[in-house]
Amino acid sequence: MRVIGAVSDIGDQPQMRLICAATMTAGAIRRDGRLFRTGVKMLAAHTMATWGKSGVKAVIDRTRPDSGDDPAVRTGDSDDHEETAFPSGHSAGAIAVAQAFARSYPQHAMAARTAAMAVAAAQVPRGTHYVGDVLAGTLIGVAAEHFNDAVRAHLPREGSDTPRDNRGNRIARLAPTG
Repeated sequence: MRVIGAVSDIGDQPQMRLICAATMTAGAIRRDGRLFRTGVKMLAAHTMATWGKSGVKAVIDRTRPDSGDDPAVRTGDSDDHEETAFPSGHSAGAIAVAQAFARSYPQHAMAARTAAMAVAAAQVPRGTHYVGDVLAGTLIGVAAEHFNDAVRAHLPREGSDTPRDNRGNRIARLAPTG
């Protein structure tokens, strides 16, 4: 159970943000723009996932499995840790970060997603979340990363005034006539 707890703790907000910062730092030290940008994308996705799960937790109450109370999902606004099991923030954050990393480094997508799913799945045997909490957190994480990627695709790229279509692809300019 200690190993499961240690794996699970990696998904906590400070640890996830540290992973994002370490990725950006490694990119800066190595002068690897792709790695640095990946760290930024990971942090943005994690932030969006955190906002998403916090928004749901603000209006939904559900006790944690280890409390032994009624596990029903119900409307409410409790700030008590024992009442805020739904959705799993560890799952949302870990999945969002893994998805952002996988998008930049598809050759490592399986490893990133497997690690994130291990963090998410560990919540159930620890007694901190029900399966539904983990599934909801997973959906929030995927949605957060997709949202961030969509927004990023519409932002102008640094150093480029080349027009782009709605997918971020360059639009060829016609040579001036005359």
